[in-house]
Amino acid sequence: MEAVAARSASLIALAADLERRDALVAAESAHLAGLAARVDAVSRRAAELDGLLGRIPGERASLDRLEAELRSRHARAVAELDSVAEQVAELERERARQAGGADRERAAFELRRARAAAADVAAQIDRLRQSHMDLGDAETGARVEARALAAEAVAVADSLAASTRISESGRVRPQATLVGLVSWAARAHAALVVARAQLDIDRDRLVREANELGSVLLGEELAGSSVALVGRRVRTMLAG
Repeated sequence: MEAVAARSASLIALAADLERRDALVAAESAHLAGLAARVDAVSRRAAELDGLLGRIPGERASLDRLEAELRSRHARAVAELDSVAEQVAELERERARQAGGADRERAAFELRRARAAAADVAAQIDRLRQSHMDLGDAETGARVEARALAAEAVAVADSLAASTRISESGRVRPQATLVGLVSWAARAHAALVVARAQLDIDRDRLVREANELGSVLLGEELAGSSVALVGRRVRTMLAG
């Protein structure tokens, strides 16, 4: 009786050990999956920020050219406004002697048109100035985010270096530049793919071991069962 009890205890301990090892592999797999998600997020955002910062100089140059054109147009519009205003003033001075009503109406219309044209160009310049400020804000924000992204990459790299599953190529620390972050992420991603694949193999092996143990003890094929399920059934049977 004691021999049977000892054998049952040994088998229960074996099943428990399989469950413990399976839980460890599952936890490590989940940990690496989380790191992989962070690596991919760094890579994706670094590429986006690099593209954004790369476009800003060209966009700023285009705004500068447009602003120079608008300021030239505004100067011409103001000069025209001054000229038309002078004409209106002259007609007002001479209306009793020379200018007819039609001339004054036409001059007043031209004055309104000139004022509207000058105001329209001034409004465009104001909008352009706002675009300049928005572009500057976007650049500042992108650079701040890039620094935060570099810090995140360093934190992930430290976690990768702490894992015995990660190859040497995946342990290289990232450079602080956006291009460097993208390059680092590619190496880290590749190393994580290999490590997670090995963990999947290890877990499949544990499942096979558990199924083989369960099949022998329970007398039925358990292919496809999880380690935890086999462990519960083995303990239930032996306890009974």
